[in-house]
Amino acid sequence: MTRTYIVEGMKNERAVRRIERALFRIDDISYEINFEQSTVIVFFSKMVDDDKVISAISRAGYRAMRL
Repeated sequence: MTRTYIVEGMKNERAVRRIERALFRIDDISYEINFEQSTVIVFFSKMVDDDKVISAISRAGYRAMRL
């Protein structure tokens, strides 16, 4: 299963690294980050709460919304 999130303010590789570090801490997911489109696609086999992903991105300093 996949979910896509739009991330405000993600404009460069530094932002990508910060978000990667935040998402790395969430168990049972993998992800693709595209700063050109300001998106994060999360892949998971178990159900992961949107709040967990959005909170992790928020802690990295960015605002995220599920598409």
